[in-house]
Amino acid sequence: MSDQAYSWNRLGLIAALVERAAEQPLGRTALVKLAYLLQTFRRVPLGYDFRLYTYGPFDAEVLNDLAQAQSLQVVEVKIVSNAVGYGYDIRPGTNIEWLKRHVASWLAEHDEALNWVMSEFGHRSASELELIGTILYVDQENLKQSQRVSVENLIQRVREIKPHIAEEFVKSKVEELIEKRLLLGLEAAEDIPF
Repeated sequence: MSDQAYSWNRLGLIAALVERAAEQPLGRTALVKLAYLLQTFRRVPLGYDFRLYTYGPFDAEVLNDLAQAQSLQVVEVKIVSNAVGYGYDIRPGTNIEWLKRHVASWLAEHDEALNWVMSEFGHRSASELELIGTILYVDQENLKQSQRVSVENLIQRVREIKPHIAEEFVKSKVEELIEKRLLLGLEAAEDIPF
């Protein structure tokens, strides 16, 4: 696939996610994490190179694509005040339908994956997606290194990265991801303590 096709498809992805999140507008952190989940767990070909960063899996190219979508008026991005400072509110722009028509076949091909990510994760807060993304990223890194770890070791590693998040909350998200069958680098299922 050419770089230009990747670019249009990625802009189409942003348009589709923003439109599907109309009830709860997306912010930048959520957008990055949803792209990570789609590329990693539904094999949507986006060509991003996610690395672990302060807020979980990150690739600056997602934000570059968002800026391009904004400049094309596919989306509108506003800075909004919230309880912890500020955030971003990304909404459909005046040219969203034009872009969706341009990549309609690609969007149709990945419609099931888009539905999955929005139904499973689209309603989550940015901080919850940050934690979920971090847990999944650590698990994927263990897989890449052919390491199977215990649930306790996974929780410990995530807590080293995110010490400000309570252990019980990390454990509850790990349990949820096990139930969703997204953690693939754990030791045998019979060793899972919950």
